[in-house]
Amino acid sequence: MDSDYRRELGTMRWKVLLCFFLTFVGDGLVDGLQKRSDDVNPLQQVVQQQSLIIQQQAAKLTALQNAFNELRVELITELRARAEKAVAFTVYSSKTMVTAVDNGIFVFDAAISNIGGGYDTQTGIFTAPFSGNYFFLLSIMVPDYNNFTQVAVEKYQTLLAVTYGNSFNGDALDTAMCHVTVHLSSGEKVWVRHNAGLPSLFGDRWTTFSGTMVHAD
Repeated sequence: MDSDYRRELGTMRWKVLLCFFLTFVGDGLVDGLQKRSDDVNPLQQVVQQQSLIIQQQAAKLTALQNAFNELRVELITELRARAEKAVAFTVYSSKTMVTAVDNGIFVFDAAISNIGGGYDTQTGIFTAPFSGNYFFLLSIMVPDYNNFTQVAVEKYQTLLAVTYGNSFNGDALDTAMCHVTVHLSSGEKVWVRHNAGLPSLFGDRWTTFSGTMVHAD
């Protein structure tokens, strides 16, 4: 009887211990699994956040690329437009002496450059191909005739610039120049005219007339 009771008491003790063990160990396993499950959610959130940031940065990069391409097209278009509107010339007389014609205009029949075709070597008249600001430079050499020459850069009924050279008092082969910046509308004309004194100048590059459009409207 005592031995049976002792066996049952021992069995009950083991059962109690087993219950305590399973209770504490089981709770720990459940908590561990829950913690592992909870640890996955923050990681997923980080991945999602980084993915969203990457998408936003990619969208910004695409927008910058589109803006750059648009600016590039605008710049190329503007440069092509400027190149198409380029105007510049330098002319002189192919003769040793150049004398003003009946209307007083000096005709320079040889062109070093005539970009845009604005200067007419037959009439001596420059016609502005485009509206804009133009710069003109006239450089002359006066013959040794004990005289003086006064010439001017003009447009219709307007004196733009004037220069003077003389060969008095043994001052042979005097040189002079003048320049002017002026706005011209498309079709307006500019020329070099004899203004006073001897109506002749040295040619063959000793006297040159130049012009260029510095800015188109």
